[in-house]
Amino acid sequence: MKFKTGDAVQLLNTGIPRLEGQRAEVLEVTEWGAVTECAAAETGRFRAHHSEMVPFDPPPKSVVRAVNGSAVKQAGYTG
Repeated sequence: MKFKTGDAVQLLNTGIPRLEGQRAEVLEVTEWGAVTECAAAETGRFRAHHSEMVPFDPPPKSVVRAVNGSAVKQAGYTG
């Protein structure tokens, strides 16, 4: 899959446990993959091969709404 600068990706099969499943943003596309910005990377950036990236697919809004909904507040969680 071809990505472009600014695309949100999910990192997979990196061989680095703290990066597995993390969201990253493509900063620069290269012939081997991309330079990405990722908060979980030690330097804040990670050179990802094409095979280590898939499009980032955020959770459906219904899941986000359920987490932010009244059931959570009723359980005593506020922040």
